[in-house]
Amino acid sequence: MSRVLMAALGGLLALAACGPAGPPPATAPTPAARPDCSRFLPLPAADSPARHLPPTPDLPPAPARAAPAFRAAVHTLAVDDALAQLAAAAGFDTIVQVFPWRDLNPQPGTFTWAAADAMLRAAHAQGLALVARLDMPPAWAARPEAPGLPFDLAAYAAFAGAVAQRYRGHLLGYLIWNEPNLAAEWSYSGDPAPDHWEAYRGRVADPADYLGVVGAAYAAIKAADPQALVAAGGLAPTNEVSERALDDREFLRQLYAAGPPPCFDVLAVHAYGYGLAPEVDAEANAGLNLARLADVRALMTAAGDTRPVWVTELGYTVDAGNHP
Repeated sequence: MSRVLMAALGGLLALAACGPAGPPPATAPTPAARPDCSRFLPLPAADSPARHLPPTPDLPPAPARAAPAFRAAVHTLAVDDALAQLAAAAGFDTIVQVFPWRDLNPQPGTFTWAAADAMLRAAHAQGLALVARLDMPPAWAARPEAPGLPFDLAAYAAFAGAVAQRYRGHLLGYLIWNEPNLAAEWSYSGDPAPDHWEAYRGRVADPADYLGVVGAAYAAIKAADPQALVAAGGLAPTNEVSERALDDREFLRQLYAAGPPPCFDVLAVHAYGYGLAPEVDAEANAGLNLARLADVRALMTAAGDTRPVWVTELGYTVDAGNHP
């Protein structure tokens, strides 16, 4: 749901139960494989050394990583000095920022870091932690209509590892992809086409495939920055079960089919009000409301997962039309 107001409040918090679960999802297809973090490992190594521009980051010393029980974050499109100042003045302590794979790794083996360096400097200058979302593949690595994964996984893991190596200690965490339960985001992440959200193109991630991607990224990130947090999920709240979307609760059920996966530290969720007040009953609007968070936590609890939850997108749209 990337066309919502991305600068809306995006609190990162550990959740407690907040009401009864909404209605059950429609019947979902049988998962293709049992979830396994190591499904795609080991991956092939790069053929040649990477080139980094600039070679080393121009950053102040990495700040100490704090671990408060509650964080308040704002999701920005491109954080700069002005936005960082506004975020700090409003009381936020964390920035959630997309690190577009296509911009930072435009050619195989070539990384251009100037924009990411500048965003980190802006955040650090205001005492803000930064969480990087890693998606939007470059054309050379995208495979939107090919069988299997819609991008080159070895290249994605190398990108995630390169980000972690360069910014070791500077990033609070990493979000692995965005809304994999939507075909538009899994197969065509970052696609600028006007009909990006309406077109029935590509496919929804198989939860087992997605967990394999998370496992590959987790291994690459932890090898370079073992103290950073890796977040999985970021699912779009939807009741739809079709070629373009899979109910987020069913996606999680399949993700947890083999128990709590060991290859992420945090579950990221998206929470939208769909024009309804926060205190409405969980059943309102067929379960599409802010109480959806309770459904997610209940699924985690049933699987024995006590890890924290980050609400990385939260709010109401300001666009016209039928959006949350």
